[in-house]
Formats: sequence, structure tokens, C-alpha cells
Amino acid sequence: MHLEVYATTGAGAIVHTHSPAAAASSAVVDELPPVHYGIVQLGGDTMRIASYERSGLDARAHSTAAAIEGRQAAIPRTIAGGDTVAAAFGRARLLEWLCEVYWRTTLIGKPNILTDEELEAAVAEARSRCCGTVPS
Repeated sequence: MHLEVYATTGAGAIVHTHSPAAAASSAVVDELPPVHYGIVQLGGDTMRIASYERSGLDARAHSTAAAIEGRQAAIPRTIAGGDTVAAAFGRARLLEWLCEVYWRTTLIGKPNILTDEELEAAVAEARSRCCGTVPS
């Protein structure tokens, strides 16, 4: 699975976790919606969730690689890439945080999902402030 993700993304490093909020999210939703603008740092307006496949199967590698294609991270069993281990780890932590925010908002009620325009504005603002990398 890791080799296929490296080949798909061109990442220099990958972090693979079994973080609880991401694992729980993957059991309930087909994709993580944009409940916070931080999602744009992971390369998309949603976070894809790979279809369930048992460990060790080629199908799991293909499913995970398809979910992360064009992104910096994917669910389930959080996998995140970057140029360095530190960048990949930071993205894995951000994805877990986003899953936690989504989970907590669903306990309170129906989350407000950010619009494409709001996400585009967040990307533009981040780039204008030079406060971190935002994938194109």
C-alpha cells in the first residue's frame, strides 16, 4: 500500500496512522466534508475515504492510492504524504483534528459545510499571508 501511495503522489515521506477520529469517520461517512477551512491544506475541498479492503490485499493499496490521488491525505487509517516526514506527520495530525471537529459537530447537530467560495477565499488568504503551504 505504501509503495503504491508513493508512486501515486510522488511524496518524499508518508505517515500512516490508525487515529481514532479518522477511523470512526471512515466507518460512517463516504467523505469528510469541509467543516473547517483547514481542509484546504490537505489539497481538496473534501477528504476522500478509501473503500474498505482487508489488510494485505492489492485492492487495499489501489483503494488507498485512489483516495489520496490529487490530495495530501486520505482516510481510512489516516495516510498522509509530504516532502518530509515532518510535513506528512503535520498533515496526518491536521486530518485527525478535522475528523474530530466533524465528529463533535455531528453530536451537536447538523454541521455547517463551507461553500466552494468560502474555501477559495481561505486559500487566497493563506497564500497572501504566506502562513503555510496550501496545495494548488
